Amino acid sequence: MRAKTGSLTAINSLVGVLTDRSGRVLTFAFISNEAGPNGRNAMDALATKLWFCGCTT
Repeated sequence: MRAKTGSLTAINSLVGVLTDRSGRVLTFAFISNEAGPNGRNAMDALATKLWFCGCTT
């Protein structure tokens, strides 16, 4: 997984690309507004879930 964070006052983002367990390349972009530290933690958790996904379309 390669990802880049970004932040402004009360806004956080996480954008990246990863290869899931099935070998598929996925891109993602998450943005939170006024979510505080919980927003950053939630975005990290979502990116991790994508990596473990191995889901099918």
